[in-house]
Amino acid sequence: SLGEWRDLEKHQFIKEEFAVSKVKKNKSLIGTLGPFYIPAARHEIKELVKKYDLRALNLEQEVLGSKGKLFKLSSDVKMPRCLLSYIGNGYREITDIESNWERSTVRIFNDDGYSPFILKYKKSEIEALPDFDIVMTAERIGTLGAYTHIRLPLVTQKFRKAMTDLKVRGLQYVPVELVD
Repeated sequence: SLGEWRDLEKHQFIKEEFAVSKVKKNKSLIGTLGPFYIPAARHEIKELVKKYDLRALNLEQEVLGSKGKLFKLSSDVKMPRCLLSYIGNGYREITDIESNWERSTVRIFNDDGYSPFILKYKKSEIEALPDFDIVMTAERIGTLGAYTHIRLPLVTQKFRKAMTDLKVRGLQYVPVELVD
């Protein structure tokens, strides 16, 4: 129920767990490039985030937006495989996340119909990763066609606080569940 979702969200944020950053609007320093929904940042943010020392943040890849030069919000660190089922065309489960991804028009996580979905990972696998404040999912998701599939950025509370301090609007944070 919605009440349980809100309780889970507060619980996860209090515990300093990770959060998915999903961009909703294109009215701030960070937005999305349609139709691909790639999170991108204006050049001003590159200087603003330096004082926060955000680990594994990569703002080097230039992309062209309608407002000029932008930078893809990304990371060189990639998450392990998510524990949620990952489904493609015909809602069949995808077991090999790298094979034939370019031919699939649909690639989504299945969280038994809950939206937004809560990604689940093994805590031990996350602890084995290099230190990060932003990391990308191993899986690509999208429903518009093969070349619109993107990896989702996952962020720590440190990243979330930096965006709050900088008054970056339009970001939605969803908890990630860690299990063992």
